Amino acid sequence: LLIGTMSEHWGPTVMWSDDLGASWQETEQGAVRFPEDTGNALARVWQLYPDTADRADVVWAGCEPTSLWRSADGGASFELVRGLWDHPHRTQWAPGYGGAAVHSIVTDPGSPRVLAAMSTGGVYVSDDGEKWHPSNQGIRVKFMPDPYPEFGQCVHKIAAPGGGVDRLYA
Repeated sequence: LLIGTMSEHWGPTVMWSDDLGASWQETEQGAVRFPEDTGNALARVWQLYPDTADRADVVWAGCEPTSLWRSADGGASFELVRGLWDHPHRTQWAPGYGGAAVHSIVTDPGSPRVLAAMSTGGVYVSDDGEKWHPSNQGIRVKFMPDPYPEFGQCVHKIAAPGGGVDRLYA
């Protein structure tokens, strides 16, 4: 089991249990830590998502500030997904009413495709984990001059029925 926790004293982190919650462990120094060159610190873990492809130890974390993280060791440690963090649109993503965060993550069981939804960025897709592009066709933003912009939608949840990513609900 994995949970994102928040302590007023120690701050946010990810904890895990191998005994169905009877005891909890956390990585020393925290599982989610921004690299020093970013000048940022973790504010909150919004979503933990086990990879649905055949990668049993891969877990994704959507966090605040707007960031996506990948764990290859079952959630003991996470690496910042730099391709999304360094995306040129990131400077234009601002907090929505739900904070500036990656609020949901969906993976495609049949491919390396990953989708991330965030406040005031919309939905972004990657087929390799490195290059990311907006995928917001059909998501209306009634308060913008262009009601169907390339990005800027305030998407707080995406879901894929049937385990694939051919159809999404936002």
